[in-house]
Amino acid sequence: MEQLASFAYSRILESRAIRGHFINEIKHGEFWKLPDDDRKNLWGTQLDLTSIREAVEFDSWGRSL
Repeated sequence: MEQLASFAYSRILESRAIRGHFINEIKHGEFWKLPDDDRKNLWGTQLDLTSIREAVEFDSWGRSL
């Protein structure tokens, strides 16, 4: 979840086009109403969830090692 959230936040913060869709609740809602293909094209490269290794060890704060 940490890597997925980090990927999503980074994409939003680094892309002016995407960030424009998250400036307020109305724009945010409009983004999710876009057709899937439009959202995918706007978003760009997807995160390959299969590339994320499963965490089996954690530090004292619950973060994966």
